[in-house]
Amino acid sequence: MIIKIKNIQHIDKFDIHIDITSPGLHCIVGKNGVGKTTLIKCIRNFSNSETFTKTSPNTIFTKNSEINYSLNGENYTFSFEESSGAIEYKGAIPNILRSNVDVELPIPHGNRFNFFQTISDANSAIVKSIAFEDYKKPSELIDLLNTIYSTNKFDQLIEVKHKKVSCYALLLDNERYIREDYLSSGEFFVISLYRKIKNKKKLIVIDEIDISLDASAQVVLVKKLREYCDKYSVKILFTTHSLALMRTLLDGELYYLTNDNGLLETSLVSYNFVKSVLFGFEGWDKYILTEDQVLQDYLEYLISNYCDNIYYRYKIIYVGGGTNVVDLMKRNMADRFLSTVDNVISILDGDQRNEKHVRNFKRSHCIPQESVEKYLLEQYRKPNTTIPRLADSSILVGKAPEKILYKELLKQKLMSKNRIHEFITNNYRDEINTFVNNVLKKHLCK
Repeated sequence: MIIKIKNIQHIDKFDIHIDITSPGLHCIVGKNGVGKTTLIKCIRNFSNSETFTKTSPNTIFTKNSEINYSLNGENYTFSFEESSGAIEYKGAIPNILRSNVDVELPIPHGNRFNFFQTISDANSAIVKSIAFEDYKKPSELIDLLNTIYSTNKFDQLIEVKHKKVSCYALLLDNERYIREDYLSSGEFFVISLYRKIKNKKKLIVIDEIDISLDASAQVVLVKKLREYCDKYSVKILFTTHSLALMRTLLDGELYYLTNDNGLLETSLVSYNFVKSVLFGFEGWDKYILTEDQVLQDYLEYLISNYCDNIYYRYKIIYVGGGTNVVDLMKRNMADRFLSTVDNVISILDGDQRNEKHVRNFKRSHCIPQESVEKYLLEQYRKPNTTIPRLADSSILVGKAPEKILYKELLKQKLMSKNRIHEFITNNYRDEINTFVNNVLKKHLCK
């Protein structure tokens, strides 16, 4: 699904592609007011055209307001109508497409808050089912709730069908029970989310997924949702402000939303990038921004072995991707959320040295080697190499064989990180000394 948004509230222009054919998690984070909730409402508008009428004032629109949805080769455009003061689509969107998308807004507009009447109407059916023991045990949901809350209190949860809708209640003694809507807000939210997944939606969108859950529950929920995405072939997109939750996300699941005078853009980022931009670090004099954990480890080695008399307290932050590293440094120049400009540099792999984001910024530097992994692979492939051989070198094919080699040398305990760092430094003694003196010592020593 491609969504193109024009002139709605804080958004002048924003194009986003959501691959609903590829199951998995897609988390969008950003500063308050950047446009996250407006984006969520725009997505919801596809399945419920009354979204903005019920949740927003007409003043968020202009005569040029528009949302275009592209799906399965067809385009559906909602345009501003002066008569209603809202955006409308003149044609008909097939129900099968609308039903593939389910969006959950926070209080008070979320679908789960409109479910209270349904579960209330089902009360007599629940009572009857309990009396005749005519109900199901939702084992998967019981496992989900027990796992999230580290308890076994949900072992007595039952499922009752009412007008083709699954309703849940927790059995107590003497035929007493607690309906799902009388559970805690977090427990009720988890059940509502599970119901959406079981309804076989292709895209489930949740604004502020963390709002009803404590930190430990958030962490476990994300892990379980990842399993359900694969099992039920669903894409789950959500927003959050929770660092605890963001930290559990895998590479490729976390996106940062920016708003540059109304022009919105998402970029794939790491947890450390978001932590730095949204929350910042305190207590460090100097910062070094770098690409990944491998390069961070190598810089720590160089500092420990080649830099005497370190004066400043420093923090190395691996961000993910050379452009993201420099982008974070540029943002700090403007907002100073890390520190002043002089206290922050970026260090990238040598294969980045001719890129614009290095050449155009004097505070961007590169190590002498192309990268730790690339130099290691280059030497491994030489006939007289001293690098220990893998049990099976045939695995060094396809995409990024240098990363495979690095991981396998450590995994098979053929080389330690320290030994690798010594090895890749030996043939670059002069270059390393220059790099250390001109970059590391200059930044970290008084």
